[in-house]
Amino acid sequence: MSKLDKRIVSGESLKELTKKGIYKIHHIRKPNVYYVGSASGVYGKKDCKIGFYRRFLMHLHKLENKTHTSPYMQNVANKYGVDGFMFEILEVIDSEDREFILKREQHYIDKIKPIYNVSLTARCPTVPYTVERRKAASDRMKDKSLSPEVYEKIRVKVSAYKKDGELYKSFNSIKEASENVGVHQSMISKCLSGVKKTSGGYIWKRL
Repeated sequence: MSKLDKRIVSGESLKELTKKGIYKIHHIRKPNVYYVGSASGVYGKKDCKIGFYRRFLMHLHKLENKTHTSPYMQNVANKYGVDGFMFEILEVIDSEDREFILKREQHYIDKIKPIYNVSLTARCPTVPYTVERRKAASDRMKDKSLSPEVYEKIRVKVSAYKKDGELYKSFNSIKEASENVGVHQSMISKCLSGVKKTSGGYIWKRL
């Protein structure tokens, strides 16, 4: 646990760090500013590859490489250094139900109102990486065209909303939306995942 030595506010035991649940992060130079997140799922066979421990290491890795999804946390890391970040376990959850974990995460987001969080809505990744999506990605790497059936399974339908909440238009895929509005597909995906609030002047949601 060398990289996390003296960084854990609570949950010092390896047994607890390998569990799932809700956590928060702060920097010692800004002790009242937080990031709230959740740890769930099995990331590997070893104890250190699951739960809180894995999530904490992932945050450190991204901050060290200047690729963290929270620009606020990244700015603090760039200014004060990564070594000042502290991790605290807020709640250990035994349930395997991801939806339940997200509800508990939302509870703490609403309570703490973490400034480091880009989005104040607890959510899963934008597009689940299904078996179909993995196969499609592999085929694209081999320059194979996708069948209509496979494309139908993997495409993500989205809607663009004006900032006042009025629906602008719905699209059958992110690619179609990108071509219609003139916004790169990655920017739309970042909106769907909560990394960005708007893109191209619109709020984006999945259908």
